[in-house]
Amino acid sequence: TVQEEIVRILDTFSGVVTELEQKLEAEQAARTKQYDHYRNELLSFDSKSKIIEELLLDSHAKKFELLSINEVFRTITPPKKLTRDQYKEIGTIPIIDQGQNPIVGYTNDLDASLPKNSYVLFGDHTRIIKFVDFPFAQGADGLKILRPKSNKYLLKYLYYAFLNADVQSRGYSRHWTYARKIKISVPPLEVQEKIVSILDRFDALVNDLKSGLPAEIALRRKQ
Repeated sequence: TVQEEIVRILDTFSGVVTELEQKLEAEQAARTKQYDHYRNELLSFDSKSKIIEELLLDSHAKKFELLSINEVFRTITPPKKLTRDQYKEIGTIPIIDQGQNPIVGYTNDLDASLPKNSYVLFGDHTRIIKFVDFPFAQGADGLKILRPKSNKYLLKYLYYAFLNADVQSRGYSRHWTYARKIKISVPPLEVQEKIVSILDRFDALVNDLKSGLPAEIALRRKQ
């Protein structure tokens, strides 16, 4: 009887955790899908889009340009490229490479650091695109560091537009040669600012859920 009661209690908690996992994962998927939908609509400049129509109506300039990645970005050469044996677990300057992880290590080598600014990073092999707004050092090879060519372009907008572009995989070959030719829609600066504001809010919602989901599930399992 005691065994049965213990099993019943543990089964109840197990069911609660499973149900929570399913609900949170479904919510995350729904928010991500919604975010992807609005990002695509805001950056495609489809003439049928009501959002774009309203944004352009509010703008003094009623048009947008179709420009290649190479036309809006300039590449930055890092002072140094650190090899993997130079990565440290603790240090003053984060190291970023073209991999999936935001930060892969640290260094104390000030000569390797790029100054504090905002950058878009493109993985030449991986096609991973990142936005960085702090000093960092480049790890390994294959990373394109990008800044806007003109103050007509808001870097965060260019990041979202590049992120929304379809860079086709060519295996482990280099992709920048092809990515730089991709065309993106570039509206007037005030429209870029409004689009970034909208997408930043969606991004925050999705990331808040992603960070909160493991913590909530861990808490229930601990309980």
